[in-house]
Amino acid sequence: MKNLTGTVLKAAALFLMTSAGSAVASSDDVDANARLAFSDKLSMYSQRIFGSACSFSSGYGPFESRGFLATAAHETNRILNALEKGDRALGIHSPEQNEVIQDFLIEIKTAWFGVDQATQAILNGDDTPATAALLAKQNETFSNLSV
Repeated sequence: MKNLTGTVLKAAALFLMTSAGSAVASSDDVDANARLAFSDKLSMYSQRIFGSACSFSSGYGPFESRGFLATAAHETNRILNALEKGDRALGIHSPEQNEVIQDFLIEIKTAWFGVDQATQAILNGDDTPATAALLAKQNETFSNLSV
């Protein structure tokens, strides 16, 4: 979890450094602030996914866990897409232009794919302990991303 937060913050800092060449406030500055704020939320949703997987594995609160999973998966997908392509509703007005950050986003999205697949399996009724364990394992990979 800590590694994901650090990694996302490094990417956001890199973005801020590469876009800070102008003293005039621009949409790039606004985008940078929004990207940083939403990047940090990925860690929060990763924690919610992990907690839900633990609840499923222990058989505790399946209804609540399903709700947390659905929300976390939806928000994570939306944030990752916004960081890559922009999302005006989230305050990110333009697609990511920096190639280093684009590559990093591909790495994050690749790791997220396994989490999303396991999450969707649970949401579609495959809420066995084995699937919950797979979700926890995939989420660990996503959370432990490093640059």
